[in-house]
Amino acid sequence: NLVAGVRHSNVSLKSVDKYLLNGDGSGSASFSDTLPVIGELYKFNDMINFYANAGQGFETPSLVEVAYLPDGSGGFNKNVMPATSNNYEVGVKAFLGANTRSSLAIFKTDTSNEIVVAENVNGRTSYQNAGGTQRNGAELTLDTNFGSGFGAFASYAYLDAKYTDPFCSGGTAATRTACLGLATPGTWVSAEKAIPGAYRQTVYAELNWKHTPSGFSTALETRGVGQVSVSDKVSDKANGYAIVNWRGGFVQNIKQWRFSEFVRIEKIRVIV
Repeated sequence: NLVAGVRHSNVSLKSVDKYLLNGDGSGSASFSDTLPVIGELYKFNDMINFYANAGQGFETPSLVEVAYLPDGSGGFNKNVMPATSNNYEVGVKAFLGANTRSSLAIFKTDTSNEIVVAENVNGRTSYQNAGGTQRNGAELTLDTNFGSGFGAFASYAYLDAKYTDPFCSGGTAATRTACLGLATPGTWVSAEKAIPGAYRQTVYAELNWKHTPSGFSTALETRGVGQVSVSDKVSDKANGYAIVNWRGGFVQNIKQWRFSEFVRIEKIRVIV
């Protein structure tokens, strides 16, 4: 099966500043792009499907990201441009027996004009475009039914997210020397640095149970993440952690109506 599509996006931002004691931050900007996508699914047999997808992405800056100029003034920042990306994914989905499904996906995203922090002055964070970034990763999932209403789901994801071009955070200097020599020295971020806030490893698992006659279902969930970079320094990392959650609820189907009630308890336990 071959699937193809195209999407045209037109995004307009407008800000009206009525607090003028620190300058007029009013302004507007418009962004548009046309994005193609194509995908193919190959049914190897009744148990195994292979697939491949490719498409382009278009991420416009938010109002927060255009609210301030990097010089600390209240001006509207028209210099921040949308980030564009090329996205690729290949994978396989398979039945491992009558009651178990599994999938494996390998993906790659190349982004240009990544939107990053320029500087923070007196609580005002301004943004700018860096060069390129790259995200490579894989995700493995397993979904099984044990019978008697019991089931389980688990997933593991690995993500290598890094800058592929160096840039000056706090200025537009093209070299490290020029970046550090600014009136207010910037931070030089080298290529191959990990993107802060992007977890390299993520795991999720749940054990669920459903009682069909009463419409009741419940599950115990666990989600964990590994260490994550928090700055441009290799040594600055936040520790990984895991949390345990619980959910439960009922569903009623009355003619053409469907009613549901649920409750969640987050962070029953936090494991650091």
